[in-house]
Amino acid sequence: MILKSIRLKNFRKFKDSFIEFPDGVTGVIGLNGVGKSTLFEAIAWTLYGPVAARTSTEQIKREGAAPSDPCRVELDFIFDDDAYHVVREISGKNLSASGSATVNGKQVVNGAEVLSKFIQKKLGMDWKSFYTSIFAKQKELNTLSSMNPSERRQLILRMLGINAIDEIISQIRSDLKEKKNLIETLSGMLVDEQGNNRILRFQQEIERQQQRLKERSFRIEEQQRHHQKIQQELLKIKKDSET
Repeated sequence: MILKSIRLKNFRKFKDSFIEFPDGVTGVIGLNGVGKSTLFEAIAWTLYGPVAARTSTEQIKREGAAPSDPCRVELDFIFDDDAYHVVREISGKNLSASGSATVNGKQVVNGAEVLSKFIQKKLGMDWKSFYTSIFAKQKELNTLSSMNPSERRQLILRMLGINAIDEIISQIRSDLKEKKNLIETLSGMLVDEQGNNRILRFQQEIERQQQRLKERSFRIEEQQRHHQKIQQELLKIKKDSET
């Protein structure tokens, strides 16, 4: 994903702000409380809805905004060479939610809930994975420089959520090993026609599980390559901020 621009109207402390992101790595720098984290939250909220907000929907709208003023965020970005324009809004006394998305100028989604599902399917990640992929606490970045390579790797894996993926892979492999052992045991015990049929079913199940593991491993490898690229950008931002 390449961010192009964002417009915020009555989102938290932003009354009406427009930010255009230049090409390349962009650093968001400022004093505490100026809205750096809020900017990232606005991006996540626009894409995924209220589940990605740090507070309730009532607290998202800017304090002091009139009841008739909508809270609205418009986000433009490039993904897989397609231009996306995503809009999410809450309005009225009941803070009714609405959302839409256009791809290459053509509207593809209209509705807050369907927008969230559409984005999750297109990006291939939920809001939690999105947060860990783009957002790192300043304290964690400062700690990277003082760690040895092994410690640095573990922290980055935790920041990106890869450690949880590794645990899932290990569990899948363990389950497959147990099933293989079961087949070997049954092969020695069951020699009649019924037993052979059971063995065949187990073998077919193993093959299905192995195929699923290969597919998931391929997707995870793609995600890890993406995370490694993000890691390099994070370290570059850290280095640039120290100069």
